[in-house]
Amino acid sequence: KGFENAETGARSIIYIPDDMIQILPTHKTAYEHLEDEDMPFVDEGSPIEPLDEVEDVRPADTSLVDDMTTLLAYLRLYGPALEGQTLGAEDLEALLPHLINAEPERLVFSILLGISADLIEVQGGRAYPKRSGLQRWLSAPRHEQVRQLAEAWRESSLYTDLWHVPGLNVEKEAGTMHLYNPAAVRGLIIEMMKHALPQQEWWSIEEFIDMVREDQVDFQRPNGDFDSWYIRSDSGDYLSGLESWDAVEGALIDFVISGPMHWLGLTDLADDAARLTAYGRALLESGGWPQPAEPQDKVEVAQDGTILVSRRVSRMDRFQVARFSTWVSGGQVYEYRLDARGIARGADQGITTGHIATFLTRALGDQPLPPAVTRLLENWKSGPTASVTIERLIVLRTTAPETLEFILDTPALRRFLGARLGPMAAAVRADQWAALRDALGEHGIQADISGL
Repeated sequence: KGFENAETGARSIIYIPDDMIQILPTHKTAYEHLEDEDMPFVDEGSPIEPLDEVEDVRPADTSLVDDMTTLLAYLRLYGPALEGQTLGAEDLEALLPHLINAEPERLVFSILLGISADLIEVQGGRAYPKRSGLQRWLSAPRHEQVRQLAEAWRESSLYTDLWHVPGLNVEKEAGTMHLYNPAAVRGLIIEMMKHALPQQEWWSIEEFIDMVREDQVDFQRPNGDFDSWYIRSDSGDYLSGLESWDAVEGALIDFVISGPMHWLGLTDLADDAARLTAYGRALLESGGWPQPAEPQDKVEVAQDGTILVSRRVSRMDRFQVARFSTWVSGGQVYEYRLDARGIARGADQGITTGHIATFLTRALGDQPLPPAVTRLLENWKSGPTASVTIERLIVLRTTAPETLEFILDTPALRRFLGARLGPMAAAVRADQWAALRDALGEHGIQADISGL
């Protein structure tokens, strides 16, 4: 017995001696000519028994579709840089408040899933929506959007579930980890779920993990080698050997069920229990995908320019609203504001006030726009008529005009100042106020600092 590398990772092979090959049959044989004898029992795994009661039920939902729409709109507006597999701190601070589920790990999942589903592309380290698949996905009904995301996860080689299990720190380039095929491992877990789980009842996650340990202990290690990966716990201990199976393989199965599958709307969760949803059963069986009716809401536009978009509004329509408005809040109903800043941002993308008026009129069911909104769009029809600058200033105020004149006439003091603001006030360069204070002291002028 030996091992070789294959597309799915290392696998075991059997070598047959040359002299034995010469006497083995070269065609398929059967058992019909053998005498009756007791055949060994092969345990294919006992189905998991349903649970009668569960506690702390957490139903699955399809909010990942809504958060993916928000993410795609953000990428369209800003093209943010990626730091590893997520966004930088500033972008996270701006985006997370507008997500229904703001778990940072789910955002990582969404980004990598979006790339796997051909919705996001990365150029020069920055993430953008991929136009070839964007419009088709945004325009699809919700159940079809869920199907595309679920199938993209099932086949993804980019998102490696094992690397995201809480409490595990995988050294990705060490040992044979570079041969790891996440899609193959994920497929095996799904296949075991297909044959072992109740279809519509609750079942114990722990019992399912125990079953896998008993029947398919090396499901993600085809060569049966439990020592060639380098995985540390949060405490820094290396987890190797069969004795670490629960900490690695068991934790992976738990994460797949309670993480990606729950995020995708495939499993309901409870305390140490799960239940397949209609979408989950469809993914396991690879049969017909559920197509529930989806009630449709209309975009609402208030007199003050506030735009309300519920989750029942087409994702394409919300994506468009997000491009020419200021984002206010997210959730079951998304709130946007049509204002000068949003209109200017839309103009940078080639969206004119005419486009905005036409879109909002259609979204309202051809109802007239509120008068204040119409005036705003008319005022911006040809772009801004003037521009101003609003900035935060540090101001020097003197107790007499002569004191300011002395400071402005003294080069060693004047160099710290900006524009004059009146007979006894001048702007101070933002990064120079401390140096100005010291210089004033050298010239016998006391500076009292307020608000800095």
